Amino acid sequence: MFGDRIGKMFALTLVGAGLLGSAGLAAAQTTGGTTTKTLEYRARNVTSVTETQTVETYETRMLGFLAGNPNALVDVLFALPFGDAAVQAAAITTRNLLSAASADPLSFWGPTLTSSSRVLSGSSSASSEVLTSEEVLWVDTAELVGEELFHLNSSQFGCIAEVNGVQFDCSFDYGDLFVAAGDSVLLTSAGIAENYLRTTVTTDTFLNSSVYEIVGTPDIRVVPEPSTALLVALAGLIGWRSTARQRIGRA
Repeated sequence: MFGDRIGKMFALTLVGAGLLGSAGLAAAQTTGGTTTKTLEYRARNVTSVTETQTVETYETRMLGFLAGNPNALVDVLFALPFGDAAVQAAAITTRNLLSAASADPLSFWGPTLTSSSRVLSGSSSASSEVLTSEEVLWVDTAELVGEELFHLNSSQFGCIAEVNGVQFDCSFDYGDLFVAAGDSVLLTSAGIAENYLRTTVTTDTFLNSSVYEIVGTPDIRVVPEPSTALLVALAGLIGWRSTARQRIGRA
């Protein structure tokens, strides 16, 4: 029986192609005393692929110090990379705030990167399936002659358990079919592989953290000490004035 089914497969390929629009036990078509019916055995054939994608997130912290003070006068955090315009604007604002907090003009150092890290902050996976094609793997036809009650759930009506590595459930119950005396049923069965592509995408999210510091140092102007020559000149002037007074007193 099995060899006969395989032999009929090629001759009935065109018939099988027309089965793709049907599902289960097709409606009967009668010509004279012959009725035609179709059984479809469907199996899922899944091909799996995996993909990995990376998402980068950012966290930038801006600290502002006055030289000699270990406590930051400015501490702001952005969910943005350092190069973003908002972070660059914050660097200018930090300098302005430090200048306002200092009694003396400031010279600035930074922003300078003082620490950075990149860590995996989360991971998730999602799968989806897409029907890519349908393929008729076998077709068989049997003639049922009455008067008899047939139960359409066994391999005697053309089901093949495995074709090209695809498994079919030959125990699927299509119910009972009674063929009256003098009538016949032309029963066509087909095995159809539904080919699916299953894609699993894993998304890894990384957090890039960085800390930048700006330090303001007061510009203290030091008064220069008098030179030695100037001190000698002043001492000479003081001595001259003292001698001049003594001369005037004697006169």
